[in-house]
Order: sequence, then structure tokens, then C-alpha cells
Amino acid sequence: MDKEVSLYVPCFNAAGYVRSCLESVFSQTYPIREVLVIDDGSVDNTLQSVSDFKVEPIRYETNLGITVVRNAALSMVSGEFVAGVDSDVVLEREWLERIMPHFFQCHGGRCRGKNRGDEPGDPGGQMEPCSKKS
Repeated sequence: MDKEVSLYVPCFNAAGYVRSCLESVFSQTYPIREVLVIDDGSVDNTLQSVSDFKVEPIRYETNLGITVVRNAALSMVSGEFVAGVDSDVVLEREWLERIMPHFFQCHGGRCRGKNRGDEPGDPGGQMEPCSKKS
């Protein structure tokens, strides 16, 4: 049974690339309950760039910083699991499907995706070790 995943995308002046990010989010093979796009005081057209997607847009009038945005996202999501994806990241289609089983096997963990400019052939989406609680 699939666990419910909420996903958030923090943005700051991301109009030039956030659409590519969201296209990859909505093409995931693992179901996503909700997608929040949090605009951290952008002065470009970031939120207009995402208006074609089924997202919950949230806008801060001034730039508060990534820590405030990530903490706000965590307080707003409703899924059992939460994924955050930076607005300049394009996910591989199976990214979420590949990492979710690891969260069922342990009590915590984190993963990394592929950054723009990574070497070709880098699989990305690698899980870092987590420890089981005794």
C-alpha cells in the first residue's frame, strides 16, 4: 500500500526553471497527495509560471530565507511523508518510487537527488544510511 506523500518546492526567482521541476514532479511513478509551491518573495513571475499545475501556491511578500520556507512547508503539509525538491531540480521519473521503500525499513533517513551539472551516469536519488531505533 502506498503511503501518502506531500511534496513542497521552495522558490525564489525561479520563473526560468520551476516549470521543468514541476513537470518532473507530476510525472513521478509514485503517487503524490499534494504539491505546495512556496514563493519566498520572488520579484520575477515565479507563481505565474506554475499556474498551469495543480499546486497549492503560497507566497511570502518578502524573502524570509530557505529555513523559514522549509519549516513553513512542514507545518502545512498533510501527507504521512514529506519530500522537498528545490525548484532547479529535475527528478528522474522513479525517484520517489525508489526512495520510499527505504523509509519503511527504518525510522529516518534522507536522500539526495541529482543536481544540475552532475556527471552523466550518476544515478542520483541515493539513500544515506539510517539507523534503526532499538
